Parts: sequence; C-alpha cells; structure tokens
Amino acid sequence: MIRRFCTAVLLFCLPVFSFSQIVTYSEPLKGDSRDLDFEIMGKVNGNLLVFKNTRSDYAITAYDNQMKIKETVALGFLPDKTFNVNFITYPDFIYLIYQYQKKKIVYCAAIKIDADAKVLTQPVTIDSTDIGNRDNKIYTAINSEDKQKIMIVKMQKQSSKLNLATVLLDNTLQSIKRSFQDFTYNDNKNVFDNFLVDNDGDLVFTISSKLSNREYFNQLALVTKSALADTFSTKNIDLKEKYTDDIIAKIDNVNKHYILTTFFYTEKRGNAQGIYAATYNKQNDSTISSSISFGDSVRLAVKKGGNKKEAFNDFAIKNMIIKKDGGYILMAEDYYVQQSNGNGYNHLNRWDYFYNSLSMSPFGYNPYYYNPYNPYGFNNMQTTSYYYKNIFVVSIDKFGNPEWNNVLYKDQEDDISDNALSYATFTTGGEIHLLFNELIKRKQVIIDNSLTANGEININANLNGLNKDYEFLPRFGKQVGAKQFIIPCTYRNSICFAKIDY
Repeated sequence: MIRRFCTAVLLFCLPVFSFSQIVTYSEPLKGDSRDLDFEIMGKVNGNLLVFKNTRSDYAITAYDNQMKIKETVALGFLPDKTFNVNFITYPDFIYLIYQYQKKKIVYCAAIKIDADAKVLTQPVTIDSTDIGNRDNKIYTAINSEDKQKIMIVKMQKQSSKLNLATVLLDNTLQSIKRSFQDFTYNDNKNVFDNFLVDNDGDLVFTISSKLSNREYFNQLALVTKSALADTFSTKNIDLKEKYTDDIIAKIDNVNKHYILTTFFYTEKRGNAQGIYAATYNKQNDSTISSSISFGDSVRLAVKKGGNKKEAFNDFAIKNMIIKKDGGYILMAEDYYVQQSNGNGYNHLNRWDYFYNSLSMSPFGYNPYYYNPYNPYGFNNMQTTSYYYKNIFVVSIDKFGNPEWNNVLYKDQEDDISDNALSYATFTTGGEIHLLFNELIKRKQVIIDNSLTANGEININANLNGLNKDYEFLPRFGKQVGAKQFIIPCTYRNSICFAKIDY
C-alpha cells in the first residue's frame, strides 16, 4: 500500500473548482490476477477494448459503456512466442501488430479486430528475418498522428553496426516504401531513440553519443528519411559544449517541426543545470536551439530540502504537450529508487536504471511498464523502495524561450511496487488534468488538479463514487474520449478497470 500522503501544494493561492464525475467499475474476473499483462487499446464504436496476456494466453475483452463485459475473445491463433505487440486504434477497428519466432525466423504480422474483439482478417505477414543466434526483439510499429501512415522499424545489432530497415505502410497495410541503412554503433556509447513518423510518412529519430558508459551524452544527431527516399539524412545538433540526459522528442505536425528536449549539464557527471530545447523546421531545413537555466528560486521551489544545486538531479521529463502556436509544455517528475539488503539503503540514481545496454529505445527501459504483482519485493533478501515526488511544469514558446513555470507538490512512496505511484494526464475543456493517488484518513483518493493555459493549477473536487477496496493505477490509464478516462485498478488479487466520465 502507499505509505506516505501525497499533497497538492501550489506556488500561489488558487480558487477551488468543482466538477461532477461519475466512476464506473468493471467486474473483477478470477482470471485477471495481478500477474496479468494488459494494455488499454482504446474505444471502438462505443466499446472499450483491453488486451490481456497471462503466461502467453492472449485475449481481448470488450466492455460496453457501463463497463459490463460484452465479449472476451481468446487469440488462440497467436503463436506461443509472440512479443512486442503494438496497437493502432481507429474509430471502427484496431490493428494488432505483433512479432513471433519460429525456429530461427522472426515474423512481423498484423490482424484487424472489430469493436466486439472479433478478428476480421487472416494474419498478414509484413516482414520476416532470419536472426540466427541474435536477439529476436527486432521489430516495432509506429504510426503518424493522423494514423494514415504506419511504419515497421527493424533494428539488428551486428558487431559494430546497427542494421536499420523500415517498411512504410498506408492505413490499409499496403506497402509504400521499404528502406535499409547501416549505422556505426557502440552498445556502451550510442543510444538510438525516439523513432517517430509524421503525417507525411517521414521518419525521424535521434542518436545520442557519449565518450564512456557512465557519462552524460556530449553529441546529438537528428536522423530523418523522407517517405519515398532511399537514404537517411543525419543532422548534427550543436549542443554548445553542453552534456545532455535522455532526449525526449515529439512531432509538431501543424507547424512541421521536430522538437527535442532534455536536461543539460556543464560537466560529464555534474548536476542538472536546466533544459536544452531544439526545434528542427523540416520546411526550411533549419534548427533553432536554446538553453533554459534553473535559477535558485526554481530550485528551491521544486525541492524544499537538500542541496539546491542537486534539486533537478532525479527529475525526468515525462510529458511534452504541443501547442498550436508551435510552443509546448513540458512536465518532469522527481522519482528515484532505493534498495536495502539489511545493511542500509542504496540510492539508485539514473546511472543504474537509465543508462544501460538495453536503452536502445523503443526496445529498452520503459518507466511506465506495469510490473506484475510481487508481495515479496525484488527478492527475500532485498527491499526496494520507490519514491515519486514533485512535478515541475514549464511552458516554452516556439523560439525556445520560457513563458511560465509551476510546481505541483506530491510525496508518494511504496515498498512493494511503483504501479500505483506517479500520475496520469488527460485534456478536457482546454485544461490539462493531472491525476494521482493520495491517502486521506486511510482512504485512497484520486486527486484531480488541472493546468490552465497560463500555468495556473486548479484544485478540483475529489472524484466521486470511489470504493475503498480498489487501488488505482493512474499512470497506466488512457483517455478514450473528450471527457472520458480509463484507469486500471486492483481489487483484492485481481486487475479491473474504472471509467471516469466528466
């Protein structure tokens, strides 16, 4: 259970707004135990679809608008060795894109599913590869914001090279273009990340490089490939002698921009000094960049105790929300892990769980992955404590200049898992809502704060109709409508789902 209270303390006094919400729970099923892997696929023709996997038994459950189960369809045709499942949701169907292995061949295939979780088509093989004895997790699927373009990305490490191949598809899974290129790659020094495809079908991703394994990155490159081009184009981004953390990238399709953000440092292993922001304009092939330094007032605001120079060292950027004018809002959360073997706690910082040989996204570390329930922690000899604290929000204009910033204070901790910690975001009525758990008088409450366009944080009324027997998992939730949000939750030893209507 969550052990410490979470509080929403603001930088200035704000009015309290009251909204009426209706919470509807799905029925807990015996087969949906806490070791269930799941993903909320989205809403199709009014039905909510959820993908479920229990020890390679795959199924999709369709819920109606009252969260009653309409159908649970077993996906028995999926091979036992199925992995890297991706979903693309349309108003009246869903594509399920997956990979599986038979002997030494890995296949990437897709099927089409309707609103009742019924399979509409036979599996379509998109690509296959003889992997020999190499890693089999080589495919992933990405899609454009308007979902008219789909791209299958294949990455294979071989010696000092990374073999990268792409298949661009339209929204009927018809092939548009296949491309291939080799890149120089060092597992300890290079991270290929942020694979995205824009509405034109153009691919973009980042390559971060460093001199040694346990340092920040000192080089950044943006790689692009036009939809019908045969070759990739690499553009080196000038960091102005700064070092960077993990890069967060997003496409602004309205203004045809690629936006890159990260925390920056002035030393190889120093303290976070501020935010580095770069915007690439694909229309005129130009890049503008800026460095936003943190002043003492901001450092003291985000972390009341400790050394103010280290205030942002445990923060990680979690959200980037694009604005119509080309600007954007960043949200960063303070979180870290400590482990104890009986002789005291060891603080695990970003060197331990950010930078590792698996961080070649999108196949590596994912801080938002649901961890199946383990009542005994990591093992019987070791205790793991998870801490999720304050949220720092900053608005940046299209030129890379800061407009405003604010802090939402919270203090979350758990010694079993971090599944119920952190926060979720969704937009409604021109505001960005932030949802997170709080314990009030030993009763779990979902706190709802909303962020306005000018950076104010409104404290909304607590959600109505909450049942104390349910524990919510907000950060695994998904917005499925203009005023509708789905949050997974646990009931006794089962996983179920709650629909929130505003």
